[in-house]
Amino acid sequence: MKQVIQVCTIGILTLGLGACTAPEQDTVHMPLEFADQEPVATINGEPVPAALLDLFMDQRTHGFSEQLNPVQRQNLMQETVEMTLLAQAAREQGIHRDPRTAAELLGHYQSTLARKFLQQHLANIEITETDIEGAYERRLAESGDIEYRARHLLLDSEALGLEVIEKLNEGADFADLVDEYSEDSVYEGGDIGWFGPEEMVDEFSAAVRQLEVGEYTDTPVQTPFGWHVILLEDTRGREIPALDDLREDLVREVRHQHIRQLVDDLRAQADIQIKDDGPADND
Repeated sequence: MKQVIQVCTIGILTLGLGACTAPEQDTVHMPLEFADQEPVATINGEPVPAALLDLFMDQRTHGFSEQLNPVQRQNLMQETVEMTLLAQAAREQGIHRDPRTAAELLGHYQSTLARKFLQQHLANIEITETDIEGAYERRLAESGDIEYRARHLLLDSEALGLEVIEKLNEGADFADLVDEYSEDSVYEGGDIGWFGPEEMVDEFSAAVRQLEVGEYTDTPVQTPFGWHVILLEDTRGREIPALDDLREDLVREVRHQHIRQLVDDLRAQADIQIKDDGPADND
């Protein structure tokens, strides 16, 4: 139930992206980006740029390619040769024209450019103490100084939620109804335990904050997980962490906000047309 916002990252670049723009003829020419580099090898007329070998070595050594001895470097050179031969054989068979394969190549190409663009953007951003303090204040406002202990039932329809609430109104035991109705088998008796509002999806947290201890929601609460009936069992004060204890996390949050703003700006400036294969919205 915890909300997690993540920015996707690409762990390893795919080598041989030249296949994305490979010409129809058998000979693949050196891309313009490498035109001023002396190739480290030429295989069936196809030059292998030094940058490709350097990238391959960095990937295989996790960034410690300078520690390779001459024998190890030669072994990786041979692996690069063999990779190129296999890629050439794939192109000869037209594998790069398969829609799924072409999509994978394009996906790696786009992901690499996007990642490099974001890295460059973040490198030019100065995160100030004011930025960090602002993130800290927002964090405190979201989390508050109270923790909650609650039980809940997770249901697959609003109608079932109303049925459960009616039985609670008639005096039924909450834990018994959990055993009978709830789709969530993780929490025994529906007991979630102690949590801060920021740990739950917004709809759930908002409903809990409206309850007094001992009360349950008088209408089912809808979240992305389904419909909930929530019983607030207790509250307690929570220790507010100092800014310095959260500094690294707050810096990441500020960076994420910069990325979100950058993407939002790009979307606002772009002409985006998405085909909708579903039924037309007549509202």
